[in-house]
Amino acid sequence: MGLFLVGVIASCNKDYTCECEYDDGTGTTIIADYKNVSKRFAENSCEKMETTYPGVSCTLK
Repeated sequence: MGLFLVGVIASCNKDYTCECEYDDGTGTTIIADYKNVSKRFAENSCEKMETTYPGVSCTLK
């Protein structure tokens, strides 16, 4: 008999926050919370904030 190992890939979903600040000196901050999502999803969503809102600089936390 052969031995088979079955790997289980666990979901690595977590909560992330995307903080965006306007570069126009107003000090305005946009915060988007992503709950129970993959890091890749959160990164992509945060990057889209920058392309959707010109003059915004975002950081995923």
